[in-house]
Amino acid sequence: MHTKVLTISGVTAGGKSTLCHTLLELHPEAKCLSFDDYSIDALPNSPTFDFFLQEPLLAINQYDLTALMRDFHIFYGKVPLILVDFPFGRTHHILNEYIDLAVYLQTPFDIALARYIKREYNEHSAPQTIFDWCQTYIEFVQPLISLHEKTVLPSCDLVLDGINPPETNALKIMPFI
Repeated sequence: MHTKVLTISGVTAGGKSTLCHTLLELHPEAKCLSFDDYSIDALPNSPTFDFFLQEPLLAINQYDLTALMRDFHIFYGKVPLILVDFPFGRTHHILNEYIDLAVYLQTPFDIALARYIKREYNEHSAPQTIFDWCQTYIEFVQPLISLHEKTVLPSCDLVLDGINPPETNALKIMPFI
């Protein structure tokens, strides 16, 4: 069986996971693997912030995808579609050779920040923790996601508006599946 492989890429809180789940509803026979489920960015050999800013493509390829690829190969050739919630499009050389379609979900930074705050915090969260996150966003996250968009977006085959409802974006992907 030929397995189509589709990556959904974009910035943190850009809507990647939501779009993957929407596509799974339309394709229940598909499997979804998520970068976040493997804590790849927390592994000891993950690139540093400074290295990512200096050499983004080298840094992306420094991420160890061993665990993700192990699970990928369990399904590859056995299911018609694998969705990979993966922030790096086609830029990681190990996964790139399998990708049939790389989708970039382009979400404005302010929307991504608001989604992140809504996802990670609630009415019981101390206001200072939210302010601290906003400061972290300004100092560290925004430069990374700005660089991410310059580096990853050009590697993708299809760019979708991250403000659109996930159902709208899923329908735009359907002709490629």
